[in-house]
Amino acid sequence: MGSDSTPPGTWEIPSAAYEAMAARAVADYPEETCGLVFGSGDDLEVVPLRNIQNDLHRKFPDVYRRDARTAYEFDTMEKEAVINRHEAAGRPLRAIYHSHPDHDAYFSPTDREAAAPPGWGPIHPGVVYLVFSVYEGKLRAAAGFEWSEEAQDFREITIARKS
Repeated sequence: MGSDSTPPGTWEIPSAAYEAMAARAVADYPEETCGLVFGSGDDLEVVPLRNIQNDLHRKFPDVYRRDARTAYEFDTMEKEAVINRHEAAGRPLRAIYHSHPDHDAYFSPTDREAAAPPGWGPIHPGVVYLVFSVYEGKLRAAAGFEWSEEAQDFREITIARKS
């Protein structure tokens, strides 16, 4: 994901985009936030989306056992419409982000399965996944993950903020 001068396994992200995602993660605490990042180079746009996990949990508690404090779910129609609109304008999907309230920044088994269902591979090849850790309403850490064809799994990458 890096430029020619960026070490492999590193994604350089403009500080403004990073700060926009982090601010949303803090604002949505104690629930998980979620959203998408579009663009190229330093021209990235952060697009927060609504976490519909609470709605799903209320309507289908036997299927969606967790609420938005420990899970997130995009509205599939909204997500696809936002992706289609941005990609039609020449702004590719670059990242998907969410937060872990009162938990560390890691790519959980649930995160992995949602991003690359077993037997299918990644739903969004080439996209970076960012996880923001928010404890007691304060950002603690962030971590990035990308698909490795060699490992057939996600691997952690370095997120390098640049001004």
